[in-house]
Amino acid sequence: MTSPAPPLSVSDAVEALSRLLRAPPDAQSPADSLDEARGLEGLAVALASGHDPAAGSEASVSAMRELFRALVTERLMSPSYVAAPGEDGAASAESVLRVLQCARLLLRDRWFVRELVAVDGAVAALGGKYRAYAVRHWDADDDAAAAAGGEKDERARDDRGDRAKSAFGVEILSELASVFKKLASDGESCPWRVLHDAAVPTTAAGLLPTRDASLLASALVTLCVLVAASEECAVPLLASDGLDHLLHIFLEYAPPFKHLAGDLLHLVCRLRDGRREVRRLGGVTLVLGSLHAASGDEIALEASLRVLGGLLSDSAAAAETRAVGGVPILVSMLAADADARTGGGGGRMKLKRLGSLGGEDEASGGGMSTVASPAVTCLLCGALTKLASDDEGGAQIRQCNGVYLLGRLLTDTHAASTSTSTSSSDGSANEGPRPLDEVQAHAFRAMRYLFSVERNRKVFKRLFPPALFAAFIDVGHYQSDVKMYRPLAARWRELGADAVRATRKALEDINRVGGVGAEKKIVRGYVLEELLGAGAFGSVYRVHKERSKGTMCAMKALNPEEEPTRFGTTPEEITRSVGRVASEVNILSRLSHPNIVRYHESFNESGTLYIVMELVEGASLLDHLTSTAEKGRRMSEESAWNVFLQVVLALHYIHVEKNVVHRDLTPNNILLEDDTRRVKIADFGLAKAYERDFGAVPAAPAATPRERRNAEVMQSAVGTMPYSCPEIIMHEAYGAKADVWSLGCVLYHMLALRPPFDASNPITMASAIVEGRYPSLEPLVARIGGGDRKGSGGPYSAALVGLVGRLMTIDKEKRPSISEVAAASAPYLMRSMDKIQSDNDRLREDAIREGRRRAADSTLERRKREALRKLTGLAHDDDDGAGSSGAATGDVSETETDASGDGDAAAAGDRATNSGSGARSGSGASTPRLNSGRSFKIAPDRLRAVADPLSQILSTLHKLVFIDQLPPGSRRDPRRASIVRYKRALFAGSNHAGFIKAEAAKLSAGSREEVAIGDARLLGGGDGACTYETLGRAMEELLREHRFYQLGARGNDA
Repeated sequence: MTSPAPPLSVSDAVEALSRLLRAPPDAQSPADSLDEARGLEGLAVALASGHDPAAGSEASVSAMRELFRALVTERLMSPSYVAAPGEDGAASAESVLRVLQCARLLLRDRWFVRELVAVDGAVAALGGKYRAYAVRHWDADDDAAAAAGGEKDERARDDRGDRAKSAFGVEILSELASVFKKLASDGESCPWRVLHDAAVPTTAAGLLPTRDASLLASALVTLCVLVAASEECAVPLLASDGLDHLLHIFLEYAPPFKHLAGDLLHLVCRLRDGRREVRRLGGVTLVLGSLHAASGDEIALEASLRVLGGLLSDSAAAAETRAVGGVPILVSMLAADADARTGGGGGRMKLKRLGSLGGEDEASGGGMSTVASPAVTCLLCGALTKLASDDEGGAQIRQCNGVYLLGRLLTDTHAASTSTSTSSSDGSANEGPRPLDEVQAHAFRAMRYLFSVERNRKVFKRLFPPALFAAFIDVGHYQSDVKMYRPLAARWRELGADAVRATRKALEDINRVGGVGAEKKIVRGYVLEELLGAGAFGSVYRVHKERSKGTMCAMKALNPEEEPTRFGTTPEEITRSVGRVASEVNILSRLSHPNIVRYHESFNESGTLYIVMELVEGASLLDHLTSTAEKGRRMSEESAWNVFLQVVLALHYIHVEKNVVHRDLTPNNILLEDDTRRVKIADFGLAKAYERDFGAVPAAPAATPRERRNAEVMQSAVGTMPYSCPEIIMHEAYGAKADVWSLGCVLYHMLALRPPFDASNPITMASAIVEGRYPSLEPLVARIGGGDRKGSGGPYSAALVGLVGRLMTIDKEKRPSISEVAAASAPYLMRSMDKIQSDNDRLREDAIREGRRRAADSTLERRKREALRKLTGLAHDDDDGAGSSGAATGDVSETETDASGDGDAAAAGDRATNSGSGARSGSGASTPRLNSGRSFKIAPDRLRAVADPLSQILSTLHKLVFIDQLPPGSRRDPRRASIVRYKRALFAGSNHAGFIKAEAAKLSAGSREEVAIGDARLLGGGDGACTYETLGRAMEELLREHRFYQLGARGNDA
């Protein structure tokens, strides 16, 4: 640059530059070029010192605007300035830097932004220069690496020339990045489409791996603004490795960059493809881990929760969050906040209290406590709301005491919000929702979502006063707009202290049911944890053994004396009811099938009958269908087939192998396990065994039709009416095909989300069942091909819908048996078996890898112990002293230097033979130990070169660093992403030198062990494991593609 010039006044600078900028740069004399440089420097100093270019007289403002037009049209858009850096005829780096500095400073005023956008091609020209200098930014790093690799002789002269041309490359790129940050921030003057067409999002995404703080900040701000303006601007992030770098910034960088990266991730997670890509990169686990790392930092917690909230809009991400333990983490944050509000000392965040505006309020425990951070608490409630939109997530939140903690959030803040509302009403008009009001609205929304889950509703019955509870219900299921809950929060704040105390007491009751330090009933060694529900015969509890809390079971309790409505009042009625229970126990004890609830034991305690069974953690099919309908969704065909086929397998087992009819097959008696595809039939209270010996499979039909009829039919009218077959309704004899009809009704319910027979009048319903009248499922059949119009029809195949009509055949003789149903479903059953086999193979491979890993660890420990024993033995041998003798053979000659060596050698050989630790040759003869008094000479040409293991390890580490420092590519490369993540995990601060050495040795040797650190699974594009061999192969491919070995060869030649 030229020597500093004294600052000029703005009018002087404008007058000087107006003349100079009108001349083309290549037509200027050296003196004019020098004057222009000084004028630009003076203008930059004046603008940086705070001069307002839009201030002053009309003439001066007009002159400044003319100067800006000349600066854009005659400099920024001139061929010499548009030319790529280093090209012939390109303007000098100093000149480009001065012009960009002045342009950036002038663009602080909106008028100049509009003027720049109005000049045709100006933004595109700047975008091209932005892109060119970004490429040169990475090429400079590449050139430095190449020079260090040995291309010094070949490029030394060029480097000296290029250094002058690119001396201000980083500064120019920083100015360009700042210009586009300003343009992006003024969306009204510069629409996002203009910047998108200039490829600004692509260039900014390519700068995310930079180590320059100014460049990174400008790129992040630019991307945040553009992605918020349009989804199209997020495409470069999704198409490249930008999201991987963004996650790294979010997790590892300083708070300012972390917060910007968090905002950008939150915006990306608004897009379906963005959520999927972040989840594929392990975003769920990484963000949940960041919640712990951000402990005590409210801003960092807010950023992490915003990203998590965006991710949870994806159902797969929500399922992964539940699977990795995200629900307990989020609920524990609520618990920490509750401890802080009550002064429990266990709070994670710093407690803030409002000043005392009155006397103590007993409802809130004394004082008026508020939440630690309203924004964090709202985001936390929002994350729990999204998790509760799925039945499994809602049930898990309740099991983690989430209902109690959300209720505590309402009761603990009631007094503070009421006092704040009173004080604000005395002052000026309210300008918007207050923080505590928003916290309560978000808490009510989370609780309403939890209430929408059928299994959770019983804990809400006594929480709120009747009027508030009615308003709570009237909001409706799964309403996501928080505005709908603000009136509910306002009604809550209007409640008196007595009502709040009653809610607090009800909360403590459900807290005890949740198992927090409350006394529980124990029956025959089983601890009753929670009432799960009540059926036609008895109540069902969640229980566990006193000494085994990890194994949960379901216990059905039946007391004939205390439940006359279920067991009857007369001795005859009680006897019949007890007989049904005995029949259920008898049947259950002999059934063993993966799709039938497993029986454990039964006993009588104090007049109550107890049946202990397998606990199915999940919901009934009826609850699942009800929830699906409330959400406005449909059950997918794959899910419908999955449930149907498993029920068919269970019915085939009890009909064909065990001669049992269930007689009460309804969606309420079909259970779905959480987060699995397993289906189980429950409630055999009405099941009936055939007259033949239980469990016998007849080899031939009964001798006569009469005997066969007596063996197959039953006469009692039992079951649930909407799912009962016509012969039961008409009190005719029926057999196992009654369950087939019920299965058809269940399948209908799954597809239509309502029962086939759903009349309020029992007589009308019975008539419809007998006549087989129910709404047709034809509109739900998907129509493809033929003359149908594209897109017509419903979501289900004709094969699936057609099964309903076959199963619900009125004539029981024409109705198929369960074996015939299985045969009709054979193609889909085979497809299901193929998937099961694939899953089984994958699990077997995982088990084999785990076994190999454990075996390797065991072998390593054994070798360590053997090495220690050998070292101990050698130490003893060295103390004794030993020699060896032998004849010189081949190229090895022996020279005797000590006459006493023979005796020592013999003694050493005896010791080695007696101890069993000496080395032996292939023939079995003992190998004598070498005497320190003898020397051997080996011909040099007989020596084999031995590779230095340390050099191999350093070479492997060099390759990892080389790949990590490569410039970013325009497309996503799973190989590079996996290697970079592995390198980051390898050099984490928690790893010691020995661990790094061992990992590098495995990678160098191409071990077939599974890579245990980083996230090398990206190489496979799925959840499959990746070995060091696969990772090393990917690394070699990248090295060859980027000429790593050619660079090394040139360095060796130099």
